[in-house]
Amino acid sequence: MRKYWLRIFIGAFAIFAIGMIGVTLARKGIAKVHRIVESDDQLTIPLAFVPFVLDGERLGNLEEVVINRDTPRQVRSVELEIDLSDSLLAQGLSGCRLAANFESDPRKPGLNIRTSPRDRNAFSCLPGDSIPPDLTEFGEAVFQPGEVRVPLYLQKELVDELHEALAEDSTKAESQTDSLAELAELRSDSAVEALAADADSIGRAGRRLGDSLREVALRRVDSMHVELRQMRVDSMRVEPRIADPVPRR
Repeated sequence: MRKYWLRIFIGAFAIFAIGMIGVTLARKGIAKVHRIVESDDQLTIPLAFVPFVLDGERLGNLEEVVINRDTPRQVRSVELEIDLSDSLLAQGLSGCRLAANFESDPRKPGLNIRTSPRDRNAFSCLPGDSIPPDLTEFGEAVFQPGEVRVPLYLQKELVDELHEALAEDSTKAESQTDSLAELAELRSDSAVEALAADADSIGRAGRRLGDSLREVALRRVDSMHVELRQMRVDSMRVEPRIADPVPRR
């Protein structure tokens, strides 16, 4: 009997726990998206397996682009992390003013950055003190290992597109997260309703079991009463026997 009720309790708890875990994870995911969209936290874009080619020579790989923001919709600078796998090589580039020939991707809306298909001209160190008119300093490049930081120059057109794309994507993300929040609330309400229905079902099953056990117990008690009454009747019908006296000689 105790095992039966233990199984009912464990089943009800498992249903409740699974439902609440799903609702909690959904709400945490939506909260994280809201936090990113509504804050001025950094935006990190991984760049796995993208080669770092400087003046036609491959020296390492790009690791990630970090977009620093002053406000949720205003870009302050870009930080490009580059893995050279050689600290001496990184130190040798400490005086470089790195120009990145990044392009926006016209095939995709919003914030999308890709390296130029002309890989041999993807990066270069600006000579002398002059700066081409189409470039602007907009952050840093970080050479690893050793964390050697050098100024990073991007095309002015790309910087403008970064500002516009971030503002556009932030507005869309806010709309999407609001829709997701509403969906999570609907799903959580459905989950609660389902849990309540399961609890009611389990409760009805438990009540039916209790009623059945009570009926069985009452029948057994009634049967025992009948047997006891029959035993008393039988005992009254039996007369006590007195032993015959032993004859004297």
